[in-house]
Order: sequence, then structure tokens, then C-alpha cells
Amino acid sequence: MFTINIYLKFAIIAICLAGGIILSFILGIGYTWIFIIIGLIFLASYLLLGTVQSASELLQKMDFDGAEKE
Repeated sequence: MFTINIYLKFAIIAICLAGGIILSFILGIGYTWIFIIIGLIFLASYLLLGTVQSASELLQKMDFDGAEKE
């Protein structure tokens, strides 16, 4: 399964949303809507999946105590 590190996901969310908002003031929304959409998609994926992905990885490694803490 293809997974993205949670810290990388946070960085992508921050860069896309902040960059999209800042660039929308400079260039207009026509050029920056794709950055905002990408940031919102990553934010929605984090909110919907949450810690399920990291707990699943721990279960695959047979770390039941660590998965229970997640």
C-alpha cells in the first residue's frame, strides 16, 4: 500500500494552503486554485483517515501494543 509519511503530509498541506492563499492575493484565484484544491484534498485525507493508517502499519509489523496506543 502506498503511504505518505504523516509529517510530509502536514508539510504538503501547509505549503499548498498557505502558498495558494498568498499567491491568490498576488496573482488571482485563476492561477492558484489547484494549490488550494491539493491542500484541501490532503487535509480531507488526514481528517478522514486520521491515525488508522499508522495503526494499520503497526499491525502489519505485529506491534499490537503500539497499534492500541494509536
